[in-house]
Amino acid sequence: MTIQAFIEHSFLRIQQVFPNVAIAYQYVANAETHFIKVTPKSIFDYEQFIDIDFELTDLFNQQGFSEILCFVSSDALVTIDQPSKVYSPKPNSSYIEWFQYQETIATTVNISIPLAEIKQQTPESSFPDSFSCRNLSLSIAA
Repeated sequence: MTIQAFIEHSFLRIQQVFPNVAIAYQYVANAETHFIKVTPKSIFDYEQFIDIDFELTDLFNQQGFSEILCFVSSDALVTIDQPSKVYSPKPNSSYIEWFQYQETIATTVNISIPLAEIKQQTPESSFPDSFSCRNLSLSIAA
């Protein structure tokens, strides 16, 4: 198996179990490492993904590749800035809810409170209404 065939197999294997994740691949020659980034980050918490990670790592090692295989998430210190292969699914609502795409979807919350429910409050103060210092007198108006 060539490294290209292995990467293709890895993408298909991940997509088979998690069809709505984003996947990117990049080889970094000076680190001799094959990086596969899987998004969202929460996917790394699923036992099925952990099993796939072990399965693919074992297969990679069995092939006798001399480089390193590394799965990374969106918060990894390593960035995939020039991927040679990318899979970007078209998310549907059930998968968005399931994975809670925190990293890729910004949410806005609008809170509306009727004015009738807002009560004006005057803060109570322990400061005196007036005070004097030497020859100066100062009054504080409310």
